Amino acid sequence: GSMYKPEGERDLKTGKIAALESNLIVDAGFIKDDLKVNLEYLQRKSDTPVIFIDASLGKLPQAYRTLGKILGCIERAEQLALYIEELYADVESKRSKIEHSPRIFYAKNNGGMYKSEGYSVHDEIIRFVGATPIIPKEGNDINKIDIQQLGSESIDYIIFNSEDCYNSILEEHGEDYEIWSQLDAVRDDQYVLSPGIFHSWFGFGFYAQIIGVIWLGRSVMPDVYDYDIIELAKEFYDVFYGYKITSNEIKHLLKIK
Repeated sequence: GSMYKPEGERDLKTGKIAALESNLIVDAGFIKDDLKVNLEYLQRKSDTPVIFIDASLGKLPQAYRTLGKILGCIERAEQLALYIEELYADVESKRSKIEHSPRIFYAKNNGGMYKSEGYSVHDEIIRFVGATPIIPKEGNDINKIDIQQLGSESIDYIIFNSEDCYNSILEEHGEDYEIWSQLDAVRDDQYVLSPGIFHSWFGFGFYAQIIGVIWLGRSVMPDVYDYDIIELAKEFYDVFYGYKITSNEIKHLLKIK
């Protein structure tokens, strides 16, 4: 939905899509208030049928099955859907063993200081692994996080999606470090950078629902989610992308020496 706003930007993006002269446009994502209006606008401007597939948490397997029917690759879609369902079942089994639910804050971008708009699949994924997402209260600037208020939230772990922000904190230098070093979780080294090749494991919606779930559980509750993250990452990239990622590449992503 928001990819088509504001209106000038919406026209620009719609024009680029229309110029591709596709036979079909498929939008897979999360349902937003203005979704129907924006997709109907895209369909009119591009003169191309537009299909929306709900891919919010828990609906990703069905999203693949629907896409498989549309594109005529049902067997491949079923393989991916079953992979995700088996993964979710295993996560749910492990989640039942959690004794303490860690409190997690996801610092998504722009130095981690800006709030999510509306529905956040990341908050749902944090809950899915048995943790508690910290959702900042609205302050004077509804788009920006109040670091003082955040400091009172008893955060156990912070996930950063910006490598620049993470490096600033790691090197204890720069504007991001000056801001985030006010928090106990940062001072206690209870923070991590979402890894990524092609897309961020936790920052990108579909990745976050598959490899991101495994990575998040393993990062914040390793005793419960005792996955071999290197082997599972290899399997993920092979199954979904046919890419033979190496152990060294994964270690580099995860900053494992």
